[in-house]
Amino acid sequence: MKRLFYLLSAIALVSSCNKADDVIQPNQDVIINSSENTTQLPKVLYASIADGQESESETRTYVTDGSKIVWHAGDAISYFTATTHNAKYVSNEEDGSEKAIFELDAEAQGSTGIAVNKSYAVYPYNENITVTGEPENQVITVNYPSTQICTPNPEAKKTFGKDTNIMVATGDIGNDELLFRNACGYLIIQLAQEAIEPIIQSVKLTARGGEKIAGNANITIDANGIPSVTMDASASSVITIDCTNVTNEINNDEKKGVLLTDGNSAEFWFALPPVTLSQGIRIEVEAIDADKHQLKFVKETNKPITIERNIPQPMASLDFKETYALQYMTQSGDQLTFADGAFKSGENNANVTSHYFDSSLGCFVIYFDAPLTAIGEEAFAGKDITSVSLPATLTTIGAEAFKNTSLTEITIPSSVTTIGKSAFYGCTKLATLSFEESNTPLTLMAQEGNKPPFYNSPLTKIDFVRNINYMNSDGTAPYAYRVRENNQHKVAGQGLFAITETASATAFASGGTTVKIGEAITEIPCNAFEYLPITSLTIPGTVTTIGNDAFYQCTKLAALTLEPSTISTTLTVGQDTDGGNIEGLFAYC
Repeated sequence: MKRLFYLLSAIALVSSCNKADDVIQPNQDVIINSSENTTQLPKVLYASIADGQESESETRTYVTDGSKIVWHAGDAISYFTATTHNAKYVSNEEDGSEKAIFELDAEAQGSTGIAVNKSYAVYPYNENITVTGEPENQVITVNYPSTQICTPNPEAKKTFGKDTNIMVATGDIGNDELLFRNACGYLIIQLAQEAIEPIIQSVKLTARGGEKIAGNANITIDANGIPSVTMDASASSVITIDCTNVTNEINNDEKKGVLLTDGNSAEFWFALPPVTLSQGIRIEVEAIDADKHQLKFVKETNKPITIERNIPQPMASLDFKETYALQYMTQSGDQLTFADGAFKSGENNANVTSHYFDSSLGCFVIYFDAPLTAIGEEAFAGKDITSVSLPATLTTIGAEAFKNTSLTEITIPSSVTTIGKSAFYGCTKLATLSFEESNTPLTLMAQEGNKPPFYNSPLTKIDFVRNINYMNSDGTAPYAYRVRENNQHKVAGQGLFAITETASATAFASGGTTVKIGEAITEIPCNAFEYLPITSLTIPGTVTTIGNDAFYQCTKLAALTLEPSTISTTLTVGQDTDGGNIEGLFAYC
């Protein structure tokens, strides 16, 4: 591909370009000469470049001072002449050559088609390129790529990726000069980093007004050789730059993507057809950190942006900050609305930057302008929600946050340290409950009246991999399950994962309950699994204590595995204390 050299400056949100300076002059375009009569398929085409000083580059396209265009080894073009369509020519010159020889690919000599009234050439080669139409109104059909490959060195800036920049050329039959013109304009997104060093894996551009910027397009060329582009109705409004061709060695581990280091930035060039983006753009950046945690950055502008052929359009530099997103699904498929205070960032409300259905994810997504640290009281209460994915910045789930919802599954992030009272009250469809591993215990409060946190939920899967401090609904510590000295009944309404007989029957009808106890667990609380239809269970060797009534009314439990102790200690096991009668821990199993 050829290189395009250009000096940029970014000012305000969208910098304006001076056309007199920005347009690549005609004497900078590529001239191709055929070595044979153009009525026959030439064996060789010659490409020459006009004025400019050569500049080294690791990429096939590069933009820097000097405004120079060069060819690179392996570049290929599609060539149409007379009745021969889409013959492939490949350059074997060294990268950066001002003059390049393009040789006919013996295995891709094209096919026979309608007689063209001129010779046409298109970069890059694509076997699906066609020329159709009447002799005086012929159309070149090309494809603007929806996925563009990142240059291997975007930190050098002023670059766009391989096979990205579509160019076309035309000349009279018998005239051995073809002048290439760009059929693209360029939108430049510059990213810098703040506090973290993200590894950028993709940058996605969306035209908020629905304008077509990728996919099939028809190109016509006027008498002066200037192309005009009309996008097909089936074209897309989205272009993604894929950065996973770039590799980084970090802590002896290879990570794919563009690393943004402190004080450095990278430019990402989108090559797209000339277009006015009437409602602005949306930029989504997917990244990972050094530990491969997923990061996301989203930025939108509603200001119109005009992309003109041959002109780079820079945006102001954007600081990469992780976007804090919450995802959810509803039973009806309708988008939810939320009251003020539903979401918090520290002591302040977390402002929603965008909220929409993401078809690529298959769910609704809420983006915030700051780290989401708390879901407020009753935030989702009574709402038509079936699933939710919580961000890794969340620390608090407020009281009654998901009360009386149709939630079917939830994973509690390792960052969460507190879940308020009755957070899952009335979640009669909640079946899958998972906790991410963490060395910090989670404080989990009971329902109103000190009923268990998931009392009405027909739990069929529990990943119990984190130590939990179970508290009464008023914030006081519950009594341990025990028989009092006067042989009175146990304290009622306790049990970490205890459920009702009705919920148990529902769970059993769905195949029973599977419980995974993680190696971080050292104690199974009293009445922890009361009424759960567990059929088999493995208790890891890290557990040192099993509380009273832990398996009360676990009547389906048929297989129990106790792994050897990992710390060579004796396992302390409680009893079944129903009605004051002291029996074995598994009396009801």
